[in-house]
Amino acid sequence: MKRKFIKLRCYTKKVDNQWVAMCIDLSLAAQDDDIDVAMDKLHKQIVSYMYDIIEGEDKEHFHDLFPRKSPLEFRIEYQLARFLSKVSHLFKPDNSRRFYTDSVENAVV
Repeated sequence: MKRKFIKLRCYTKKVDNQWVAMCIDLSLAAQDDDIDVAMDKLHKQIVSYMYDIIEGEDKEHFHDLFPRKSPLEFRIEYQLARFLSKVSHLFKPDNSRRFYTDSVENAVV
């Protein structure tokens, strides 16, 4: 099998006083008062999940478990907010969201 990086679409949003980090490709989420901690928690969930489906006990179900899309409302929210962030120079800057790509190194796919 070929080793490569797997890139996953993630974003954060502020809900009340908590930062929520979400991965729309795996339907995973984490939250914390601090944005970096929320992102780190999500990254750890992603690494654990990917290990389980690539090398762990769920590897025979890889194609059923990857990708595991989040509910449509979160994917729409991601796409809409991503679009608005690209045209944000026309509007007041919004610091309540951050988009990023998380990746898992040396994943065997």
